[in-house]
Amino acid sequence: MNDEPTQDRRRGNRASVIRSAKVICGPGQGIFDCLVLEQSQHGLQLDLGMVTDLPELVTVQFSGGASFLARRIWITGTRAGFELEGVQLLRAEAEERMKRYRHLLDTQGVLATVATMRAARFLEHSVLRQLAEEAEAAFLRLEMFLDSPSR
Repeated sequence: MNDEPTQDRRRGNRASVIRSAKVICGPGQGIFDCLVLEQSQHGLQLDLGMVTDLPELVTVQFSGGASFLARRIWITGTRAGFELEGVQLLRAEAEERMKRYRHLLDTQGVLATVATMRAARFLEHSVLRQLAEEAEAAFLRLEMFLDSPSR
């Protein structure tokens, strides 16, 4: 395992970001607040603000609730690089919120549901965000078509 970021092995484009997250190391191993400095579809660069020994596999939980399994690729000083392993994890809390949003969709419709999810910063999961934006756009297009006198 390479503990230094000596060569760039990242797949895909990465973006510089500053957002809060937590690194969850496992039972009895600690939870660390951190900043996400760079993010891509497949990985992250984190700054933990202190030198620490991290296990190879951790869970990274973003401030908006999204969580991913991640494999430590390198660590130097307070910074560490991780490769994301698989798809986003859903916690029981997220599952419960999804049920409430489903009820809101049934009772108040697409626009109110998407607006509520956006306001609650619940659209961090890329597939969920894409579906919500597509549903919102389709609803608005349908509404415009139905309101148009020259159909």
